[in-house]
Amino acid sequence: MVDSLKVNLGDRSYPIYFGENLSGQILDHVNKLTREGRKVAVITDEHVERTQKAFVDTVFNAVPLLVLPSGENSKSIEGLSQCLDFLSLNKLDRGGGAAHCNSKDSNSDPDFHDCVKSTGIKLPT
Repeated sequence: MVDSLKVNLGDRSYPIYFGENLSGQILDHVNKLTREGRKVAVITDEHVERTQKAFVDTVFNAVPLLVLPSGENSKSIEGLSQCLDFLSLNKLDRGGGAAHCNSKDSNSDPDFHDCVKSTGIKLPT
């Protein structure tokens, strides 16, 4: 079951989706964006890339991927700079897409359990 919450910002409104095993829906949306000529990129950390490799490879196989070191050290000005350089290099702007995904634990099945749309660079509806 997928739940959603609409962030009401007039013409900049967007939904946030919550649910389990959304890989099919995410892949459909990534494919739709790329068919429309939109840019999509993934920024993740080593832990997620390692423990959720099948999901990342399946859903995001055709998009640029930046893997940061796991841990608090990546949450820094240097880490932000790496992200901004990566987004700039791949010509991603506010018209592209970003998603926040996390698993409940490292022993989860290959699909992420929870995925929500990012508010930083929002996925268009």
